Amino acid sequence: MGTKTERLEQIRQRLGLNKTEFADAMGVTNRYYYNILSGSGSSNLRLEHLESLLQRHSVNPAWVMTGSGEPFLNTGEGSIEWIAGHIIPEAPFAAQVDEELLSYLVLAVLRESRLPILTSDMAYSLCVKFGRYYIGKYPDATQETLDIPSLTASFLTLLQTVQSLVTAAFELEHEGKVVVSFEGKYYNFQRLGRPAK
Repeated sequence: MGTKTERLEQIRQRLGLNKTEFADAMGVTNRYYYNILSGSGSSNLRLEHLESLLQRHSVNPAWVMTGSGEPFLNTGEGSIEWIAGHIIPEAPFAAQVDEELLSYLVLAVLRESRLPILTSDMAYSLCVKFGRYYIGKYPDATQETLDIPSLTASFLTLLQTVQSLVTAAFELEHEGKVVVSFEGKYYNFQRLGRPAK
């Protein structure tokens, strides 16, 4: 699999970008990117660079850092806007969301996803916000018109994105603990086998 800098170059080549274009996609200067590749100076790969690649080109941060998983995340339309706790924007319309339809969507997606019965509070909160966004975007949706398998696939992609960002944060911060803020709550992720700081 090579090093993380070799994986960055593989991503750049697969995207068909030159180094200047790729540096721009990462939100850094050309010189900064060259320094990352050479390992010289104080130019280090940071989580915000991976977030930028994720947002612009669906690059999987965990794959860049560890080589695990796939190089690109299969994000559904709209889901790429949810980055580091804000992937899903607020419902785009001012109309009230049908709470009964929302409850149906959330339960159906969680059941279809086959997550453990004791689903984490964060996964549930994420699914509720995902459902609010979808129903807000498609106000004419009904229980009969909801494509639950497709919605579930998009929801699981969101969970995968969160997991990838947390994994990348562990690798970049070299700490045993990462805190993610979502919906006004803080969720702690602790790497097993390493003490939290």
